[in-house]
Amino acid sequence: MPSVGDAPPIRIAIQFPGDANARAISPVLLVLIPSPAESKGVQWMLSNGLGEVARDYGWTVVVPAAPVAGERAATLIEQVSDVLPVEGGRPFLLGIGEGAERAREVAAAHPGLIAAVDAVESSFDEFALFATLESRRAVGAVLDDFHRAASEPDGVRYFGHFAPGAVFLGTDATERWSVAEFRAYAEPHFSQGRGWTYVSTERHIGLSDDARTAWFDERLANEKYGEVRGSGALIWRGDRWLITQYNLAFPVPNDLSGSLIEMIREQEEK
Repeated sequence: MPSVGDAPPIRIAIQFPGDANARAISPVLLVLIPSPAESKGVQWMLSNGLGEVARDYGWTVVVPAAPVAGERAATLIEQVSDVLPVEGGRPFLLGIGEGAERAREVAAAHPGLIAAVDAVESSFDEFALFATLESRRAVGAVLDDFHRAASEPDGVRYFGHFAPGAVFLGTDATERWSVAEFRAYAEPHFSQGRGWTYVSTERHIGLSDDARTAWFDERLANEKYGEVRGSGALIWRGDRWLITQYNLAFPVPNDLSGSLIEMIREQEEK
C-alpha cells in the first residue's frame, strides 16, 4: 500500500468544528466527492447543510479537491491521519453519489484504515447521516474503552460496560460465561495488576433501523496470540450503549483446520 511519502500530497479542503483548530482532536469525516462537475455542489454542502450539521455535532470534514480512487484514496486516508489528530486514529468515510462506489471499494480494500463507511445519494438527510455516524462513533468508543479497561486493568470500568444478562464467550468451548462468572475469573488477575491487552486493528459496526441495537466484528492484535477476532452485540439502555454479548475467537487458516481439529479430538479423548 502506498504511503504519503510515495506520492505527492493530495489537495484537500478542511472544515473544523466551531472554534476548533488543527491541534484539537475530533472525529473526522472524509468525503469522497462524485465527480469534478459536482465538486462545487459538495463545496456548497460544506458551506451549508452538511458543513453546518457537522459543526453542530463537533466533526471535522475533509474533502479532496478532485475525485480520488483506488490506491490514491488509501493515500488520502493516510494523509488525513497524518495531518489531523483524528479521534480514534481512523477517519469515517463517506461516499456521495458516484463517490459511493469508490468509498465501498476503498473500505473493502483497506478496512483497517477507516472507522466506518457510509454511502449516500447526491441528495440526502444530513441529520439522519450524522445520527448514524454518532451512533457508530459511540459504539466504537465503548469497545475501545472496554479493551483499555482490561489492559490497565480496571475491573469496575471493564464490567460496567456489560448489560444485565450479558454473555462472554471465550476461546475455549467451555467458556460461555455470565457476567458474574466472568468477573469471578477476571478479578483475581485484575486485583494483582494483571490484565490483558487486545488492540483493535479493524472494526465493522452495524445498526438496527431504530439505532437501539448494534453488532460488530473486529480484528484484534495480542502480543501472545497474534491476531484474534472479537464479535458481538450492544444494546442502547437509558443513555448509553452496553455490551450484551462478546465473542473472542482464534481465526484458523483453512489449510490448518484439518490438523487442528484432529489435535482437538485427541485432547478431548484423553
